[in-house]
Order: sequence, then C-alpha cells, then structure tokens
Amino acid sequence: MQNEFDRFPESAKGISPLWEYALVVVVVFGMAVLIYISASSYDDAPPVPREVVGPGGQVVFTGADILAGQQIFLQYGLMDNGTIWGHGAYLGPDFSAAYPHTLGRDALRASAAKLYTKKHSDRQVDRLL
Repeated sequence: MQNEFDRFPESAKGISPLWEYALVVVVVFGMAVLIYISASSYDDAPPVPREVVGPGGQVVFTGADILAGQQIFLQYGLMDNGTIWGHGAYLGPDFSAAYPHTLGRDALRASAAKLYTKKHSDRQVDRLL
C-alpha cells in the first residue's frame, strides 16, 4: 500500500528539522524571559514607607495601611478595576471615573483662587461641573 506522501519529493515531506529547532529555541527563550521578568518584579517593587507624615508632623498613613489596602484589592479581585480596564467597577470603587472628576474640581478651585482671589465652596464647584 502506497502512502499519499510518497508521490512528493523528499523535501516536501514534513517539517524541516531546522523549523523544529527554531520553535524549541523560541519557546525556551520566551519562557526564560517571562520567568526572569516575573522574578525581577519582586526585587524591583517600589518600597513601602514605614509612615507618611503630613506638613504638620502628624502621621497620615503607615506602611501597614498600604499593605492592608493591597490585601483588600487582592481579596475582592479588583486588579482589573475601572471601566476602562475591566469589570472591577462593579466590585469596587471606579477610580478611573473618580480621578478626572477630582482633578476638575481641584483645577476649578485653583483657577478661581488665582484669577479671582476667592475660594469656591464644594457646592459651587459641583454646580459648575
């Protein structure tokens, strides 16, 4: 019984060993890079301060507060938080929408103080936004 590939020349039968070697090299190299980046992310993580002190010398928050906040995000799976990045806004606060609003309020207050030398109350700012 004749194989259907017997009618093709030897060069057309199967994949070249060079392609197989290249595939193995690419997969091994790619996995090595991923493992290196994963391991170095722990070493290159930003430091967590023991405490953050305000202008008056009072402690605003501590490193334990930061770690407790991280645990809340991990506990509720809020890593994909926000309407832009995923469905996390259903599970927690939507910081991607809150930040532009806060930025607008702060910009309005700063421009009012600079242009008119007067401060707007929160109620006046909310009416303008």
